[in-house]
Amino acid sequence: MLFVDGLVSVALLGVWVYTVLSVCTSDKTAVRRLPKWAWVLVVVLGMPLLGPALWWWLGRPVGPAAARPTRAGRRPGPDIGVGPDDNRTRAAAAAPDDDAEFLAALRKRAQEQRRNQENPPAGTS
Repeated sequence: MLFVDGLVSVALLGVWVYTVLSVCTSDKTAVRRLPKWAWVLVVVLGMPLLGPALWWWLGRPVGPAAARPTRAGRRPGPDIGVGPDDNRTRAAAAAPDDDAEFLAALRKRAQEQRRNQENPPAGTS
């Protein structure tokens, strides 16, 4: 029985530490219901199971803003998609077969290869 109690205690400690890290690393503009500092207090001072349960149920960020970190590693706030860093303002990457210069270079290379097969350069066998 002591072994089971120890496992439960270690599991609760792990959940608590994971929750504290989750609260501390979440973006303050994406946290729900309470300010971020209040969630830190709820999780740290709350009971080992009640504080984390409240965070995961009521406070953690959800939705697309919570799921995708930005290039700087931070989670985006409510103003995502605004300004010069917006993905929609950048030119979309073209597929290679849509690039005229790429296709012209491929045609030129293919013609050179055909020419070399028909008339090999001097010194090659």
